[in-house]
Amino acid sequence: MAVEFPGDKRLENQPQLSIKRDGNLPWRTDKPAYAGGNVAAGEACSCCGWTGRDNQYVTIPDGPSKPVVLCALCVLPTAIGHALNTGKGRLVILPELTQTEIVNLFRWAYLGAYALKMLAHEKSWLRQPGNEALLGKANALKPLAGAVGKLEAMLAQRGEDQLRRQFITNVPSEMFFPVAFSQLSEELYAKRSSHFAALRFVPHYAALTDEQWQQAFADAVFEPGMFASRFPNPLTS
Repeated sequence: MAVEFPGDKRLENQPQLSIKRDGNLPWRTDKPAYAGGNVAAGEACSCCGWTGRDNQYVTIPDGPSKPVVLCALCVLPTAIGHALNTGKGRLVILPELTQTEIVNLFRWAYLGAYALKMLAHEKSWLRQPGNEALLGKANALKPLAGAVGKLEAMLAQRGEDQLRRQFITNVPSEMFFPVAFSQLSEELYAKRSSHFAALRFVPHYAALTDEQWQQAFADAVFEPGMFASRFPNPLTS
């Protein structure tokens, strides 16, 4: 699961696009293989480094022998059939960003959108008595909501049409890739990180429930400027 590339630390410990390949059309029920139980507080995602109470141990069929800790977003590429079939995200061609950079960019942008949404509704849980201490965090996060539109604009020409041209297929659905992955020879599947090196999984806001975003908001440790300092303009300007 963790693929290392000597000389470029950015490319280490990336969640690899994976799918169940045994049985009859297994990609349709290709759910992440959770090993059971939430991870103890403070244990970070093995890929993106996110520390959250929703992180869980996951068994990767073609990965390490022991379960690894993954967050609720990094686990999705490990079961792309499930993730795409349930509308949790999409595939794009985006070689200039790593999978974990995409996860972190969208997580913070979506947290900004969530904070803005909670601040806008007087009856939201954030507006209830006793939560005043969290208003500062919400106000610091809400400017990140603007990054959602910028990220989507960047991906506008990287979606399904471009994918179909890139891989010369007329199948009018991103489900082509789960099917294709399930039918690859063992040799090609083992080398998919190079054969499909340009593919990235982009999570939708709907990848997490409102309850999960509330939990992520509570877990987030945010300081003004950290988002812009870690990712380049024009995304964070």
